[in-house]
Amino acid sequence: DSAASYRWEYTNPNYSFLNLIPNPSFEAGLWRDSVGDCNNYDDNGLIKTILNRKEKTDGAQSLQLEATRHMACTGVTVPVKGGSVYVFSCSYQGSREAGYHLGLDSATSSSLSERLPAKKDWKQFTRTIRVPEDASKLAITMYAYESDGVTNNINRYDNFKLIEIPDIADTYY
Repeated sequence: DSAASYRWEYTNPNYSFLNLIPNPSFEAGLWRDSVGDCNNYDDNGLIKTILNRKEKTDGAQSLQLEATRHMACTGVTVPVKGGSVYVFSCSYQGSREAGYHLGLDSATSSSLSERLPAKKDWKQFTRTIRVPEDASKLAITMYAYESDGVTNNINRYDNFKLIEIPDIADTYY
């Protein structure tokens, strides 16, 4: 028998398995017209966002955030279904640690933040998100952090995905 004869596939007509993030590889430009300053502690911020056409994983370009002073950030908000489960993923690369924040518009103020280790080569990461019943929007924010106020820290992001998946945990087939 070949390995293909043992293939198992789960299908469910209630799910489209489509990526919900608009412009996931920045082929249509940046998510926002200007970089956000997510740690504006004085008037001397040195932050930047650009499209990088040389370093990318998918398509022709990636998002590049730079922070020398303060914290550079950008993001996008997408609709979600309360009570659903989603897989969030993207590729990242950078000289210093990268990071993200996922915030839901729920009364419980559900959120997930994480700093990701510096990676010279592109690294894919994936997180599963369980959305509270009363949530309808997910705000995704990506960061480049200041380190010493002198060094320009560069983080790149590409190939974002947010896909609703069935909650099959503790289910046997």
